[in-house]
Amino acid sequence: MRGRRALLIAASAAILLVVALVAGHDAVAAFGLRTAAGALGYGLAAQRVQLGPSSLAVVGLSVTNRTGEPVLSADRLDVEFSARDLLPGGKRRFGLRAVDLERPRLTLIHHADGTYNVAIPANGPPARPDNTPLDVRVRVRDGEVALLDRFVVPNHERRESLNAVTVDAVLAPRDPAYYRVDAVLHDGARAYPIRGRARFDHRRGYAAQRWHADELPIGALVNFAIATHAAHIADGRLRNVDARIYGFMQPDGTTDTHVGGTADLVDGKIFAAQLRVPLGDAHGTLHIYDDGLSTNGIDATLAGTPIHLSGGVYNLAAPHLRLTVAGAGPLDRLRTIADASARRPLTGDLRYRLLVDGPITAPVVRATFTAPQVAYGAYVLHDAAGTMAFSGERFDVIGVGAGYGPLALRGSGTLNLGTQVDTDLLVAVTGPGDALPYATAVLPHASVRTLVHLTGTGEKLSVDGTIAADTPRAGGGLDGVFDFTPDGIGTIGPVALTRADGASLYARATFDRPNGLVDGVVTVHRLSLLRGSRDVTQLAGLNALPLPNLAGTIDADLVGEVHGAAVTAAAGALHVRHAGAAGIALGDADAQVGANADGVAISDLSVRGPLGDLHGDGSYATGTQLFALRGQVRSSFERLAPLLRGVRARGAIDAGLRVAASNGRTVVQIADARFRGARIQGVPLRAAGATVALRGSAIDVVAARADVAGGSVVAHGSFGNGGTVRVSASGIDAAAFRGAGLPLGAGRLAGVATVGGTQRDPRAQAGVALSDARLGNAPLAGVVAGRYAGGRLALDRADVAYDSMVATANGTIANVLAHPRLDIAAQVRGADVGTLASTAGIKLPYPDAALDADVRVRGAAAAPAVAGDARIAAGSLNGLAFHDLDVPLGGTVTALAVNGGHVTVGSTTLRFDGAFARGSARGALRSDRIDLADFNDYFDSAETLAGQGRLAASFAVGPNTFTTAGNVALTDTRYRRLPLGDVAAHWSSHNRTIAAATTVGGVHGRLAAAGTMTLPAQVPLARGMALRATNPLDGTALDAHATLAGLDLTTWLPAVGVVAPVTGHVDADVRVRGALPQPAFAGTASLHQATVGRMPIDRVDLAARGAGGQFHITRGH
Repeated sequence: MRGRRALLIAASAAILLVVALVAGHDAVAAFGLRTAAGALGYGLAAQRVQLGPSSLAVVGLSVTNRTGEPVLSADRLDVEFSARDLLPGGKRRFGLRAVDLERPRLTLIHHADGTYNVAIPANGPPARPDNTPLDVRVRVRDGEVALLDRFVVPNHERRESLNAVTVDAVLAPRDPAYYRVDAVLHDGARAYPIRGRARFDHRRGYAAQRWHADELPIGALVNFAIATHAAHIADGRLRNVDARIYGFMQPDGTTDTHVGGTADLVDGKIFAAQLRVPLGDAHGTLHIYDDGLSTNGIDATLAGTPIHLSGGVYNLAAPHLRLTVAGAGPLDRLRTIADASARRPLTGDLRYRLLVDGPITAPVVRATFTAPQVAYGAYVLHDAAGTMAFSGERFDVIGVGAGYGPLALRGSGTLNLGTQVDTDLLVAVTGPGDALPYATAVLPHASVRTLVHLTGTGEKLSVDGTIAADTPRAGGGLDGVFDFTPDGIGTIGPVALTRADGASLYARATFDRPNGLVDGVVTVHRLSLLRGSRDVTQLAGLNALPLPNLAGTIDADLVGEVHGAAVTAAAGALHVRHAGAAGIALGDADAQVGANADGVAISDLSVRGPLGDLHGDGSYATGTQLFALRGQVRSSFERLAPLLRGVRARGAIDAGLRVAASNGRTVVQIADARFRGARIQGVPLRAAGATVALRGSAIDVVAARADVAGGSVVAHGSFGNGGTVRVSASGIDAAAFRGAGLPLGAGRLAGVATVGGTQRDPRAQAGVALSDARLGNAPLAGVVAGRYAGGRLALDRADVAYDSMVATANGTIANVLAHPRLDIAAQVRGADVGTLASTAGIKLPYPDAALDADVRVRGAAAAPAVAGDARIAAGSLNGLAFHDLDVPLGGTVTALAVNGGHVTVGSTTLRFDGAFARGSARGALRSDRIDLADFNDYFDSAETLAGQGRLAASFAVGPNTFTTAGNVALTDTRYRRLPLGDVAAHWSSHNRTIAAATTVGGVHGRLAAAGTMTLPAQVPLARGMALRATNPLDGTALDAHATLAGLDLTTWLPAVGVVAPVTGHVDADVRVRGALPQPAFAGTASLHQATVGRMPIDRVDLAARGAGGQFHITRGH
């Protein structure tokens, strides 16, 4: 209708022009133009209008819409026309002969609401064709088309323009007829030339038109043309744009027109409202033809994954889509395309394909996908595949399947996505039952089939289905059904289980959720969890807890009704035989159950087992929701040994047990527990009693008392609700703990503690005092105080007085419950060395010294680092005075090391190092200047040693290794009266062999010896001393050679206490080989220049050998 209205207005304008022409008045012409423009909804203004018999000139033309926005302007418009052809029967359409425009500017505005500043003609029934030919010349110079887009980005205006628009055209029904159009599109700082050419050859009967641009920005132009925020093109360019329009003119004046064109899309980027990320890097070739748009392939990326599109739009009169979209990529990228999935823990590789087919207003989309593995967090599916179809509001799941471990999952159905979603889905699960948690404990090696049917609208869904399992080879099975309405009314069961071992179960329950009612019945016969099935076969992500290690057989017949949270009726019996838990036998149990509206009664409760016996009864009151149980427990610590895990305990136990629970509060009372001959770790236990209430996470200790080792421990308070439990102990005989490993001869222990916080975050403070105690033969007293909070134990103070020693310590133990870390510092002052040695069982001859020490222990409790030192300023041992003893400590508790230790005796300073770890040890001793006379005070006889020099010795022993090395050099050496002279020795080892050489002597004779000693290999060296009760050197292989030259008997015999009239000099040579203690030897000796009494002897020679403990003189003269 709007098109017809425009023609009517144009005709009226023509008539007005004719009238104006007749009148010859320019004002009338101007009025006619304004009236015609106003009828179309526009305002027209001009600086001057000149109308002649066959021409119209408009200077300063300006056209605006009703809101005053600019639409068209021009410096000058000149129109030549034929007045006759304006009337019916004219030979020129609109009577036009020529149109000339100077500097026209067309302004098109795309508003933020999607409308434009010009009226877009609406679709309507086609008007009757006008066969009047165009016969007009058109000329445009320096034209411009401005495109102002305020729609795509709110509160932002994007500008593009066509500049330098030049048009030269002759549109006539005779030759020559043509047009030439040139323009430049400006988008930002870039310019894109466009040209159009046409030739209309009437003589030959064809028309050819061609439009070309080397490159065009597609985003700005397409976004301007569409009025939707559902999608917009953010970037992209068309290259090599080439469109051709061919027409074949028919004798009747009609033209058959055909269109063909191509363009190459590059760097396309499209945003869609439903997607968080754009479709990017789109590139490919587009084809335009008479009836549509198509492509052989557009490649792009979506969330960094490749996507391929082919197909197009056809039948533009009634547009249809037919295209395929194919893509593949990892789900951890693809999930980012939508808000609903962006933060979901989806992983896996997905391949998908979409086929879109049908009218553009309602296409049908068919989708298929495959994925070798899909993971949602810890849940992992494999071999996933499916086919779906949707159109409009209907979504059909034709078939979706996947594997979950060894289980097969299949689903199909329909969703109608209207205002309320209508659901009709069917899901099936099949596979081995052993894959399901706990299934192997109930029915192993079964094949499971489950079917679930969901129907309904919105959230009101009904569900029904079946579950079945069978073990054909074993002869057992499980069958069950379930059915629920959207209101929660339905049944589970009957469920029937049978097993080849004779076990069976029957159960059925009905549910009435609106009225809060549940009725059920269960019958169990010889049912037990099967052995060897304790481990849960877990499906990926299904972290079911392992079954407790339970044993026993259950027989039960129970029936009951629950209304709300109350049991309104119940009856039956329960029998358990050969029950056990965690490998501990519990025995047999029996109970009778009865109930009515007033409550439930448990009678004849009896538990009989190796741990003890319990006899009692109980009840549950429906009105008050009070549960009560009373009974008597008889047992002994010997019977409870499996629970004590190595704790030494004995004695009989006889205690009353009371339990009451109501409204979230449970009270447990151990009444007057009596112990006969009871001891725990040697500590006597006489009697105990406690009343404890449990309220949610709070524990109320109403009263608790235990008589322990002649004293008592009492507790009272509340824990877990902001309160505290106070514990005190007094009068406890410390000597009673000797059996627990505390070697005290006497003393009394007392202590106080407060415990607060919550069960998840307990806190405590405690202090313990020991008085009047004795350790060994010395008095001992101490005080310890500390705190615990947040997994951290703080030792605030530890003071110990032992004999003359005072020791203090403080520090922390962090992360107590998981991986404890220590940081403890200790100081010792004035520790008597004699007392410490006596307490440790070490015998020292007359020690007189006081020890000071500072030690810090830090690091993981399993192997903490140790740093510190022990010092003795001055002291003596067996009368030998020493001073400046310093023993630096380092390493760990299990691998302690001493580095840089030293002690001074007289003028001699000895330096030492060492280390000890389990199964290994090393040590080193050295002195650059040693005077043996400094050590004479250690010996009872005076002047025992003499000599000066240096020494260095070291050793290292491991489970299967031993090394040693040393070097000794002394001069003027003497032992008692023996004038040893100069002493030089050195030794070293390789594997188990020690090689040594030494020379001893001076003017009174000289001894030289060298050899090797190989330790036995059959006993690990680190344990050799412990394993060999006789001599650790037994079995050692010896290979030694010694020579003696010029031994002066006049000097040596008196030195060794031999008074005899013998003089002379002795030379000797000895070779020893073999295993200790009886090696073989051979040697020679000679005495020369000797006297015996008054008898001179010129020379005596002897030769001897021995083996196996026997000695033979082989030669003598």
